[in-house]
Order: sequence, then C-alpha cells, then structure tokens
Amino acid sequence: MDSVLKGIEIYKRNSWSQERAQQELTIVNKLLGIIVYNLNINEVFKDLVNELRKAVNVDWAGIVLIRGKVAHFYALSSKIGSAWKAGDTVSLKGTSIAWIAANKKVLVEPDLAQKREFRSDESHLKRGLRSIVYLPLSVKTEVFGVLTIASTRPNAYGEQELALLEHLCTQIAGVVRAAQLYEVEVEERLKLEKEKGERLQFINALAHELKTPLTSIVASGGLLLEELKEEAQSPRVRLIENVIRATDTLEARLSELLDMAKMESLGFKMVLELLDIRPLLQNMFNGFLPVANKKRQSLTLDIPPSVPIVKADKQRLEQILLNMLTNAFKFTGEGGRIQIRLRITSTEIVVEIEDDGPGITKEEQERIFTPYYRIETDRQRFPGLGLGLTLSKQMVERHGGKMWVKSELGKGSIFAFALPIAEHEE
Repeated sequence: MDSVLKGIEIYKRNSWSQERAQQELTIVNKLLGIIVYNLNINEVFKDLVNELRKAVNVDWAGIVLIRGKVAHFYALSSKIGSAWKAGDTVSLKGTSIAWIAANKKVLVEPDLAQKREFRSDESHLKRGLRSIVYLPLSVKTEVFGVLTIASTRPNAYGEQELALLEHLCTQIAGVVRAAQLYEVEVEERLKLEKEKGERLQFINALAHELKTPLTSIVASGGLLLEELKEEAQSPRVRLIENVIRATDTLEARLSELLDMAKMESLGFKMVLELLDIRPLLQNMFNGFLPVANKKRQSLTLDIPPSVPIVKADKQRLEQILLNMLTNAFKFTGEGGRIQIRLRITSTEIVVEIEDDGPGITKEEQERIFTPYYRIETDRQRFPGLGLGLTLSKQMVERHGGKMWVKSELGKGSIFAFALPIAEHEE
C-alpha cells in the first residue's frame, strides 16, 4: 500500500512538473513572440505580466533601470495601483535597487507585514502588498536594472516560482536592452534629422542673402564693362573683369554648398533620362580646348564609335564632368597633357580623365572625396571649399555608379567614374 501511495505521489509530482514546464515554455514562447513583433517596452511588459499571471501570483510588477545615482521606473503593471508611474525617478540610495546592484543576486522579502528591509516597503505595504521578489537584469556581469514582482499574499514565491522567474529574467533583460537600444537609435536619428534640417535651412537662407547682392554686382559689372568696351586693354576694364570673375566663383561656391546640404538631407532631386554620353563629352572637349591652347596643353578625346545608352541626369552629368576637367586643368602645368577617354565593359561605361600633374599620395587618395578636404599644398594656390569631388562622387553614386582615383606621386592622376548601362526598353 505504501508503495502504491508513493507511486501516486511521484506521478502527481511528475504531472505537476510537466504542467509547470509546459506553462514555462508557453510563457517563454509568448515572450519571444512579443520581442519579435513589438519593441514598445510598456506593451511588452503588460503582455508579459498578463502571461506570467497564469503561472505566478502577480499583483504588482515593475522594471527599474539604474542610471548613475538614480533609479528610473521604466515599465509598470499593477492590479492595485502604484505610488509611481513609468518615467518617475528616485534616488538610488537606500533602495532595494541599490542592494541588487551591489550584490548581483535575487532578493526575496517573504512578508512585509513581518519585516521590511527598504524605505519603499512602507509604500508597498500600504498598497496591500505582502511579498516581493527582486531579480537583477544584467548583461554579462553588469546589473543595469531590476525586475520587481509582488503579491498581496505573504510567502507567495517559493523555490519553483523563483526558478521560473529567474529563468525568464534572462529573456526579459534581453528585451529591455533591445528596447533601450532601439529608443536610443530613434532619438539619435531624430536628432540628426533635425540638425540636418536646421543646417539646410541656414545654408539656404545664407545663400539667398549672399546671392541677392551678388546678382546686383554682376549686373553692375556687366553694365560698366559695356560702357568701357572701347577701352579693351585699360586697367579699369581688367579690374571690372576681375570683379565679375570673382563673383562668378563665389556664386559657384554657394551652389556647391547648397548641393552638399541637399545631398545630406536627401532633398537632392535628379531628372533621369536615357542618354547618349558622347555629345556631352564632345561638348566638354570643345569647351575646354581654348583653355588647353592658352596653357599650351595637349587635350585629347578618345570615344568608341558606338556607346551604349545610360540612364542619367544630363545636367548633373555635365556638373560631374566639369568638376573633373576643371581639376585636371587646374593641377596640370603649362605644356602638360590631359586625356578624356570612354571605355565600355559588359555592364558599365567608364569615363576616365587623365592628367600628368603632380599626382596624389596614397594617404591623400583615401581622403580626397571627403567633404571640405583639400590637399595641404594646394590650399594657398587654389582657393575653394573642397566640395567638388565630394559632390561628384555622391552624384555618380545616386546614378547607381561609382567613382575612384588612381594616382602616383609625380606621375599624374586618373579620375574615373562608371555608370551602369541602361536596360533595353521597348
């Protein structure tokens, strides 16, 4: 008879253990589902506590994060109300949170009516809570918060309840940490977007304020030049021409600033069309030929007789080529050589502009496409903002292409970009 009773007891215990294991598995699966589909920590916590009540007595539950010397109430769920709400902060000194952070282990207060360890216990007892368990939330060995589970029943948490809560605590710590990282990421992104918007607004306002007087200067300079057209070689004409050239340069720099700001704010628009790049290259060649002749430079153009079509913004492509050729002529001395080449691969057209200028070191090649970067030796000789190549590279990439440089100090440079060949459209 004793052996039968013993067998029944073992069966009951095993059945109970299987039922508890099934409950635990259900809770873990529910928790994982909540993690995957929702990173709103308050909703996550509410769902978690509701699921947890199926296995453990829970009348009050909270997550408190440790931030320096302050305890921050991160999430709360209560059947009986609470003296705190999510977002509240209290001093860490003398709290259960401080004890958990220092000792890095679970703490159980079985009956607050009999014994109270911390200053918050009085508030819990007034709400009707009798037993509390505090569980550390940690990553590796760092305790960053505490999960608190409380019941109106005394001695509500025995070994089995604690085992379940400790097992779940690891999962909960992961949820909280993921939610924290997500919130930080959202805050940083919003902050960056706001800063970008403010920067673009400032640059737009600045450009407008500067362009208005510039337009007046250019117009006035043009009228003066017209009046003095019979004095072609006079010092006054040369001074006016210098003023006009300087204002043109300043206007170009302002346009670069605006384009750069628009690139950063994703407000940069392009009008894409199916394009034959050969006329563009030919026009650029013709436009720069007088410059080459004036500096006694050799300028050559090498284009295959048949070139595939690309999908591109004509105006932006002209801007890219203008930047590249301007740099080539700027850094190539008198009597130098500049070549414009176009070659074709199976998927791309490649435009190369080669010069026999001073060349660029490997270190400078890695930084030359960085905004506002300019090679140290060129700062005094060639004024500018250092945005031309940056803008060109970004515009090429907006076309789905890539841009690069090959150079060796003392042996010239090749700046090149590739654009994908347009797919055939019926």
